[in-house]
Amino acid sequence: MRRLQRRRARDEIDDIFADEPRGGGRDTRVHQQVWVLEGAIDVTLGVERHRLREGDCLAMQLDRPTMFHNPTRKPTRYAVVSATETSSRR
Repeated sequence: MRRLQRRRARDEIDDIFADEPRGGGRDTRVHQQVWVLEGAIDVTLGVERHRLREGDCLAMQLDRPTMFHNPTRKPTRYAVVSATETSSRR
């Protein structure tokens, strides 16, 4: 089961954390793409950090802890699309 946790860092900014279970016979993969529409956002996948700016897109597999963080004092708008791939589609 995927667990999302939202933590209010400042009045205008939310940090969102997503934890994915490890192994355990999971037979699906979750893929996600993040498009930055306005502003900037840091996306951390495990220990890797990606700084995305307006117009950038990041495609990733959700197979490790994931964190989204707005590193600026300005609002950020972004779109997220997720897709699940079952073992029968691989």
